[in-house]
Amino acid sequence: MYRARHLTELFAPGFTETPHGRYLCNLVLDDSSALSGRALSVLFRSFDGVDLANRVAAIKAPVLIVNGAHDMSLDGGRKTASLIAGARHAVIEEAGHLCILEKPEEFDALVVDFLRENGLYPAVAD
Repeated sequence: MYRARHLTELFAPGFTETPHGRYLCNLVLDDSSALSGRALSVLFRSFDGVDLANRVAAIKAPVLIVNGAHDMSLDGGRKTASLIAGARHAVIEEAGHLCILEKPEEFDALVVDFLRENGLYPAVAD
């Protein structure tokens, strides 16, 4: 099945063979029947010929870009971060494109730190 093979490519090597990886893959694949192939193809075609590099430099808001070390989008993440003044780029080791699922604690910690550093995380009363 194409979707299962593609899903394996989105995770770090070997992750889908772990109990947690198998569980997540099955969870995503169980939901696949609700996906519209036509809608997905339109989504991916919408990126063809679009160059956002000129536009991202205009972003003034704080930006955090997170990739896994095995993410096929890692180079793109680095490039995008380099085009946005003050952007922060973080890499989660031993994770792929779906690093938020593979390493949720590390991902959450990066986001919370980023939000705190930028005064965007609400203070919590003790």
